[in-house]
Amino acid sequence: MRDSLRDFVTTGLGNAPGILALVDLGFPKKGRHSAGVEKQECPGLGRVTNCQVGVFLQYTGSSRTAASIDRELYLPPSWHNEQRRRRADIPYGLTPRGRDEIARILIERALDSAVPTQGVVAPFPYGDSPDLRRALERRRVPYVLGVSETSLPMPEPIEPGFERKIIVTDAPGTPHGREVHISFCPAGTINATLAEFVRRRHYASAALESARAQAGLDQYEVRKWRAWHRHVTLALFAHACLVINQPSAVPTAA
Repeated sequence: MRDSLRDFVTTGLGNAPGILALVDLGFPKKGRHSAGVEKQECPGLGRVTNCQVGVFLQYTGSSRTAASIDRELYLPPSWHNEQRRRRADIPYGLTPRGRDEIARILIERALDSAVPTQGVVAPFPYGDSPDLRRALERRRVPYVLGVSETSLPMPEPIEPGFERKIIVTDAPGTPHGREVHISFCPAGTINATLAEFVRRRHYASAALESARAQAGLDQYEVRKWRAWHRHVTLALFAHACLVINQPSAVPTAA
């Protein structure tokens, strides 16, 4: 079903290669038995609370719309506990891993499936992950990734024909009113092209909130790992049908 969702979205959202956007979304939960639940920063709420966190890979076409093509539930380090894992039906051998590692897996799964893409965009802190940056650069995939202003990546060897840039975009509502990104792009790429990556990321975030509001993405009471993925995948498929077949009914980013 996940692969069918990916193919449906990438075919339905336009002819030009899209941009892959990483978006985190929090699901506030009570108790401690639901898979992946922990007291942690909840994306979307901007505060620490008891929640699950999903990492989503969005596909943005040439318009201001986007839809999800992949998803994964984040497991915090506390989920190394074997008894807790059995209760939540965590697959055997699946250990907690960082969100940057999950992001790499989602992106590589899309690239290995020949998803047509111009590159990858993601918010802070994904740009602070050298492993994620190196994985994309090895495949010569352009990216624009958010980084912290106090820990900009050190200079590293770069693929021939490519360059890295630091770009800053306006971000009203953030502490400094701006966002800092590191980019990896073909030499000579203009900043306007890189700024378009950031705009597409905002479209992707709006689309995920639309899936929450219109397709019941967060309307579940399941506790187990497989059940979470089943519910979320079906909700994302329903939202993709709205985006592709009834675009006027789906809110888009400004």
